[in-house]
Amino acid sequence: MEPSLHRLLSRSGIEFHKIGPLMDFHGKRQPMLANVEELLDKIYRKNREFYYFIDEMGGISPTRDQARQANRFQPALALDGGVGAANTL
Repeated sequence: MEPSLHRLLSRSGIEFHKIGPLMDFHGKRQPMLANVEELLDKIYRKNREFYYFIDEMGGISPTRDQARQANRFQPALALDGGVGAANTL
């Protein structure tokens, strides 16, 4: 990947890991790798509009999106013993 493309994608939350040295192959290129789940999580946190665009285009599996939707509305755990507090023994 060209270093300039890597910088551009990183600004949108699309981050890759460098797996080798910078080389000259039709210009400067850096071999990179990304885990799809980590990539989508970073995009979701950094650029939700872009995440939903990917989803609308069919790029996110239904099971992953359903899990994210289910987790989005879970109530937070109250640490002060109030409503929703977990009982610990």
